[in-house]
Amino acid sequence: MSKIKEDGLIINLDGTGELNLSSAHSMVMGHVPNKVTSEQVQKKLNEDSSTVLESFGLFEQATPNYTTYYPDVTADDLNPKDEEFIEPLFRLLSETIVSKGFRPIDFSKPGVLKKSMQMLLGQTINIDHEIAVGNAIGAVSEVYWQPSYKTKSGITVPAGINGKMKIDGKSNPRIARGIMMTPPSIHSNSVTVRFKWEPSHKFEESSEFYQKLGTYDDKGQLVRLVVTEVIGYSETSLVSHGADMWAQKINEDREIVNPEYADRQSFSVDTKANFTRSCVEIDYKTELSFTADNSIPGVPNIKNTNPNNSDMDKLIQELETSFGFEKGTLTAENLSAKVAEVHSQNLTQIQTLTQENGTLKTEKETAEGKVTQLQADLDTANANKSELDNFTAQTQNEAVRLYKLALGEKADENILALIGKADLKTSQSFVQQYTQQVDEKFAQTCTDCGSKNINRASAEGSNENLNGGESGNPGGTDKPKSRAELKASLASKKKRNTLFNGETNEG
Repeated sequence: MSKIKEDGLIINLDGTGELNLSSAHSMVMGHVPNKVTSEQVQKKLNEDSSTVLESFGLFEQATPNYTTYYPDVTADDLNPKDEEFIEPLFRLLSETIVSKGFRPIDFSKPGVLKKSMQMLLGQTINIDHEIAVGNAIGAVSEVYWQPSYKTKSGITVPAGINGKMKIDGKSNPRIARGIMMTPPSIHSNSVTVRFKWEPSHKFEESSEFYQKLGTYDDKGQLVRLVVTEVIGYSETSLVSHGADMWAQKINEDREIVNPEYADRQSFSVDTKANFTRSCVEIDYKTELSFTADNSIPGVPNIKNTNPNNSDMDKLIQELETSFGFEKGTLTAENLSAKVAEVHSQNLTQIQTLTQENGTLKTEKETAEGKVTQLQADLDTANANKSELDNFTAQTQNEAVRLYKLALGEKADENILALIGKADLKTSQSFVQQYTQQVDEKFAQTCTDCGSKNINRASAEGSNENLNGGESGNPGGTDKPKSRAELKASLASKKKRNTLFNGETNEG
């Protein structure tokens, strides 16, 4: 395992990550016609939610229908006009700490966000991070940096990237009206960002960092991921509330519309500075959140004011279901310790699996290398064997030829069969033996010049030639060769005799 992956968050162990800065919310239906009774809606929901959309003609935003036919659309409607767009201003991402899956991610390192803001230009604007093409409602047309400032009520808003959104109001009138109304019903933004990070703390064992991620050290400092570089942005979305609590619509005074909400939800590097205001929402429809009288190790900045017994009972029941605790083992007193124990065990297992995966990967690569080398050796051996077999066959043929020359009609078929099955070393011995016998048998004198320095050109050829034809001439002709014919024949056979005799005879 090379990454920690949760809904909307990927932490790669090589120091990179990807974050979807949204909070999960759900909407059953965007609009219920007046003619449809609540009993009808409930009945349809119990049967099949997709049937509700089809029967009532509602628009399912997550999977837009690209083949919808609009008979009233004219050619002029296909060319959008400037007056058909709204251009609201939003905070896109702030120099702050966000939390996803109880793992705090710190974007406050100076210069990191400011350096990346041009990458947001032209990014698609979606709804709730549904990135289907038909879900796009606009694009980011301008970006600029806004320094940190204080509101009239004294709340400090962190610095961050502001962006002007160009949203098609004609195609999305309900979205446009929600943004433009006062106060706005659609007021928050969330980006999908890829980044590099480094650990805020150094430990002897790297696994200890992941175990303590989201807790405070003995000096009150938050153990967190510190973003060192923004690699890129994939898109930005309008959401109910984002993980960056400050990422809101900006009003006419160039301030976010609800700084009080962001301030109550914000995180702090120093537990002493902002601990009492930090919180995590409980959303029983989606991923589990925690609330308790005291902070829970492994979960950053959790505080709740006087939870009643009913809320605590619900929380314990939710934890038992989600983490597999045996019923009755969790109490309000041991809740923090039990959750921290499970959190630590999970991170230890992740680290162990990561190491095992690395070992298996190395062993696999080593085995693949050995297989590749063995295949190469086998190919070489097969090529060498083929060459050896060819040379052995040539040597066997030469031994057969010389044997027939030496024995003539007395050649024994059993010996010929034996030569044909001999290995290279034995075949070479046959060649040497029968070459000597042929030299002795055909040691003749030239009839023209009387020289004994001649080769056996007259002995070349088939077994019939060895018998000399009707005249008995070893040359296989009825008439003896002339001197000129003999020299030409000797020259043509020179290379073959040299190959097997290791010498050249000229005459």
